[in-house]
Amino acid sequence: MGPCPICNSRFNEADLEIVSQAGNVSLFHADCISCKSSVFMTFVKGEAGMVTNVGILTDLTKKDFRTFNNSKVITAEDILELHKALKRK
Repeated sequence: MGPCPICNSRFNEADLEIVSQAGNVSLFHADCISCKSSVFMTFVKGEAGMVTNVGILTDLTKKDFRTFNNSKVITAEDILELHKALKRK
């Protein structure tokens, strides 16, 4: 795992939370204790034990992610209904 992409501080194990895991893919969320930025990190364990890591900056906190992750999926139909409702106003 690399350093924070904003301030270059090292992440501690305590900063990481496993968000989801399926097969050889794990998604983690980390908050930097130095600059307070948040990152999603995907770890993929490949053949021969090779691990690939991709990090994505986010403005979601761990609490935000849990809230949205447990929410109902918004469908295209939901968006169309909202558009129609706003258009009527």
